[in-house]
Order: sequence, then C-alpha cells, then structure tokens
Amino acid sequence: QSLESLRFQDCNLSDEGFAVIANALRTYSQLEELYLEKNNIGLMGCIALGDSMRGWGESNLKTLDLDGNAIGDQGLQALATAMTNTSLEVLLLSNNLITGAGLRSMSEYFQSDSCCLKILSLYGVNFGDEGVVALADGLMGNKSLTSLRFIPDESGITDVGWAAFSKLL
Repeated sequence: QSLESLRFQDCNLSDEGFAVIANALRTYSQLEELYLEKNNIGLMGCIALGDSMRGWGESNLKTLDLDGNAIGDQGLQALATAMTNTSLEVLLLSNNLITGAGLRSMSEYFQSDSCCLKILSLYGVNFGDEGVVALADGLMGNKSLTSLRFIPDESGITDVGWAAFSKLL
C-alpha cells in the first residue's frame, strides 16, 4: 500500500459518499496529500475523516485541501482533535462555513508541540473579530506557521480584530 496522494476534487461526494472513502482511508497512514476540494463535505464527513486520522497513529499527511466544502464549526472541531498526530504542513479551508468558534477549536492544535503547520488558508471565510481573536490566541507561541492566507474584506474584521492580530507581530 504505497498510495501517497489522493484527489477527489469537485466530485460532489457529500457526507455519505465521503464517509465511505474516509473509512477506507483508515489503512493508509502513509498518505501525504489529500485533496477534497468542492465535495459538499460537512459535519459527518469531517467526523469520518477525523476518525480515520486518529486511527492512523503517526501519520505522514502533509497537505489537506478541504476548500469549498460545507464545513462548519463542529466539523472543524472534529478535524482539529485528529490533527495532533499528523505532520500536516498545509491546511486549506477556504470557502467554508467556519466562524470564530471553529477557529477557537484549533487553538490546542496550534499550540501543541506536534503542530508543524506552515500554511493555513481561509480565503472566503467570514470569521470576523471573534475568529481573529481565536487565531491570535491560538497562534501565540506557535513556531511553525509561516503563512496565514485570507482576504480582509471578506473576513469581517474590524479594528478590534486587527488589534488582536497585532499581538502576534
């Protein structure tokens, strides 16, 4: 089993379809890249993927592309608890339904010694000031993240949020 990269992009898998795939991935801890952009994956799909990731023990997963799905705060929370045993470097979450509550669930992962995330993409996510505060708090002391990607005009950030970000500089 030497599968290292898997792409299911724009397949409209939905939670049910993806849950079957996620269950099958349980035996592929050597997987390094998983591209799942635009598949209508929501809470149940995230729970299934999180279960598979936890089952991997130590994982080689470096890139996880979940752009353009239906992932909300609870889905992100289900994934966050599973990320601690990965070597994830790139996490793409653009164009999902994540708010500050979801980003707050990532704090423990961001602050863990096992976090090696370098790129976090949140384009098209309206996380607002609450999200910025959650990110700023979570990233305080993080040594791995080198690129946080989002569009300020689409993110709902006010002066309050920018003040929270300034703590990281």
